[in-house]
Amino acid sequence: MMHYLGNFFADSGQVTTILAVTLIWIGFTSIGALSTGSRRLSEADVFCGWAMVSVVFVALGVFSDLSFTLIAGLIALIAAVSAVLMARRGLDRSLLTMAKLVAVGAPLLVLASAVSISQWDEFTDWAIIPRYMLTTDQFPSKANPFTNASYAAYPYSWHFVGYLAGRIGGGLIESAGALMNVVLLLSFAMVSVRLVGWGAARPDWAQRPAWWLIGLAALSTTLLCPTFAQKVVITYYADTSSAVAAGIAAVLAWRILVELAAGEPSSARTLAWQLGLVLLLLVNLKQATFVLFVLITIALLLMAWRDPAIRLWQAVRLLPMIVIPPIAIYLMWRYHVTSELVSGEFALRPFAEWHIDILPNIISTMLLVLAKKGYYLALVIILIGFGLRALWRPKNDFDRLAGTAALIILGYEAFLLLAYTASFGRPDALRAASYWRYNMHLGLIVVAFTVFGLAKLWRLRAQNWAHWKRFAWVPVILVMAAPLAFANKLRFDREPWITHYRMVTAEAAPKMQAGERLAILDPLGSGESSAIARFETDGQATFVGFLGAFHNTSTQGIQSFMQSIHAKWLIVFSLNPAAQAEINLPLEIGTTYLLEKDSNGWRIDATWRQAVTR
Repeated sequence: MMHYLGNFFADSGQVTTILAVTLIWIGFTSIGALSTGSRRLSEADVFCGWAMVSVVFVALGVFSDLSFTLIAGLIALIAAVSAVLMARRGLDRSLLTMAKLVAVGAPLLVLASAVSISQWDEFTDWAIIPRYMLTTDQFPSKANPFTNASYAAYPYSWHFVGYLAGRIGGGLIESAGALMNVVLLLSFAMVSVRLVGWGAARPDWAQRPAWWLIGLAALSTTLLCPTFAQKVVITYYADTSSAVAAGIAAVLAWRILVELAAGEPSSARTLAWQLGLVLLLLVNLKQATFVLFVLITIALLLMAWRDPAIRLWQAVRLLPMIVIPPIAIYLMWRYHVTSELVSGEFALRPFAEWHIDILPNIISTMLLVLAKKGYYLALVIILIGFGLRALWRPKNDFDRLAGTAALIILGYEAFLLLAYTASFGRPDALRAASYWRYNMHLGLIVVAFTVFGLAKLWRLRAQNWAHWKRFAWVPVILVMAAPLAFANKLRFDREPWITHYRMVTAEAAPKMQAGERLAILDPLGSGESSAIARFETDGQATFVGFLGAFHNTSTQGIQSFMQSIHAKWLIVFSLNPAAQAEINLPLEIGTTYLLEKDSNGWRIDATWRQAVTR
């Protein structure tokens, strides 16, 4: 029982995590509400405010010498003033919707606030960069290299969340990313509520949503979301925030078309300004999301061109508000990357190095990955079918949404094929590395289409079914019960090997002096031990090498590794006969060793028994 409860309650630091994320969400929402006008889509406030914060951080961080602490203080002041002004105007009804969503999502939120980082990319990028920012108080640069970060040149809007949470909490909060991801999914659930109201022609439902609708909306972004993956959502990864921003942007683009078709240009202008801010945020979340900005803009223009109720020039007139904000922040960050950073992002290969000869293999692998995700693939096929029909002659709001979504999805899949062909290494291209994770960026666009389509279907076919209210309690029960039922699966960060790696390296780090060389020997391991060791010892020892199962683990390979590292410290996580013979100490399988090298060779400094052996 105590182990089960540990999935939800880790330590008192959870209170700090919840407070920090709550303050960040309120601050972003207040700034967004104040900066976008009364005719806005209020469910997008948090993303518009986040975009404004990103602009301040990037502009001042790149073009001034102000520390991030001073910039964060300025943002806190702006957020406080915005919150007071918005409270005086009267709280928006969407805040009541969010409060209800938080209530039904409480079990998942509490669980997320208890997690620790555990995934490879968290240790090498998504968590280590906020920690660098908290330590150095500035962006990476030639004078301030983020030495152990894999992709230091990636855009930083997601890192700003980790940084701000850390400033509030007094240091890196490992669970802040996971908790914020869940909060962002619940924020998109507010959009699901609104979509149901629009689709069912019941705007009153969105104004005062019943609990059954709150439950359905929460399900749409969690348990029933076709791209929900706990090892991405409940982490520091930026893919969830990218998916939510892309989903909000697609909905805003669609609503612009709806308002133009209805002869409401002033409302369309407000939505265009919101879309510009959300696209700004989207561009500054990940390197690949610039493509989504381009695709969403093109989809908006193409649908306006095809729609007989809209004149194309009406959409073109809105372009400055839509494209200038994302282009501005993109250019600012590109200036910093080109002038201060030398690596840390993907780049196109010369055309002669493109993998054109294996293009059929890449396509077949991509299709195989999608085939294994049948639920997602089925929804995408349905969406594209309706979308292609809508491109011929859109007739109503459903067609406008289907056409917009289909153009974005088809365009992004084409871009991913190009990326595997022109940017990835050959082995990664052949296995379509991270293809499913990239498709997660499209997940909430699919959710928006599905929710709106089902709401319209309910209006046409099922609204007069007298017994549907008997099942109104089911969505709420499912949302609240799922985290309780799947708690052990959701807390993958408690897996024995991960906790062992972290415990060992955290206890070993204080023994090392700055500049002393550390290597990892793990001939049966995948490399996780190396990533975790670099994270835990960063700022202590200098990491100089790792040997794992994917390296040469023969006698010759082990000898070559041991001779090349010139390390003072060696952590041995696993053994094979070649490693045992080379080290020439009484090492036992099932034990982790910290070895120190002195004038007489290696000696055992510390040992840890392994809960699980390989």
